[in-house]
Amino acid sequence: VEQFTYWQQTLSGYRPEQHASWYDSSHQAAYSELTLDGALTARLIAQANHPYQTEVPELLVSSLCRAMSRLGLGSSHWLLLEGHGREAIAPDLDLTRTVGWFTSSYPVQVGDQPEWGDLICGTKEALRAVPDRGVGFNPLRYHHPQGSSLPLPDVVFNYLGVSHGQSGAWMP
Repeated sequence: VEQFTYWQQTLSGYRPEQHASWYDSSHQAAYSELTLDGALTARLIAQANHPYQTEVPELLVSSLCRAMSRLGLGSSHWLLLEGHGREAIAPDLDLTRTVGWFTSSYPVQVGDQPEWGDLICGTKEALRAVPDRGVGFNPLRYHHPQGSSLPLPDVVFNYLGVSHGQSGAWMP
């Protein structure tokens, strides 16, 4: 119940109808993908995180927030974050002998700030405030008596982590 209240508060200002213009006449949503080259990616996963002790998704979500603001979509944004669901949310939860991902998705609200440092810190705080890295959102949305009242944001962000080429090594 405590998490349900958190999700209600997170989504309290979200209005799905505000994005109606994003869909064409066949109700297909706009789609955009950005791929970074190797040099920029290396800087993003290494040096870029040091000044604010961030993780890569926090920087990417900050940048997405700024881009949406510059597109004239306001300064407050709700995103649906997707995760692999293998987060360490409890010390006694051992997933080492499991196979596959337990995909989780959850909403987060971020607000643009005039200064990059403030935007990055605000985004970092918003993402780190999510209880249990969001794994409880969908069970509540689909099984709580009032779960259907929780909307899903139109913008989806999925960061898969770092893959180290052919070696098969992957890091969240």
